[in-house]
Amino acid sequence: MKPGFFGHIFLTVLSIAYPALWYSGLTKIRTRRRSRR
Repeated sequence: MKPGFFGHIFLTVLSIAYPALWYSGLTKIRTRRRSRR
């Protein structure tokens, strides 16, 4: 496998996974705030 090809796959996976993890993190913070109230 070429390093450039692997890097391209890595970037595509990051672009999809990072926003999902960030959104899930926001939802967790919101649920924690609701539970505290």
